[in-house]
Amino acid sequence: TLTEYCTIYVRAVGDNKTCITGLWGTFKYQPEKLKIGNTVHLNASTGLVEWTRCPGAIRYDYKIGENGEVQDGGKEGSLILADGQTIYFKAIGDGLNYEDSDWFRLQYTSSGGNIDGYV
Repeated sequence: TLTEYCTIYVRAVGDNKTCITGLWGTFKYQPEKLKIGNTVHLNASTGLVEWTRCPGAIRYDYKIGENGEVQDGGKEGSLILADGQTIYFKAIGDGLNYEDSDWFRLQYTSSGGNIDGYV
């Protein structure tokens, strides 16, 4: 049984009459990484965005606007969006077992109604 990130080298050894000895082959066992989801809450009546620790995430990155500067959002936090602002979130994985989530976007409009929900 191979453990995670273990490397094994293998080759076939021939009798040098009908079969020759083969080249070394390498196999490295790496478990498949899981893509992280996001736990972000937007209160559409106030523009309050809150994020909480997501399993496998070491932190969140966010940016205001598509071309905004990426900010370290920590493991959890909150902020209030102004009318018309768009925020982009990404959960950052540990790089071993979890890979980063895709960027996702939330837009706040004061005319969005009295909606309160999770993304």
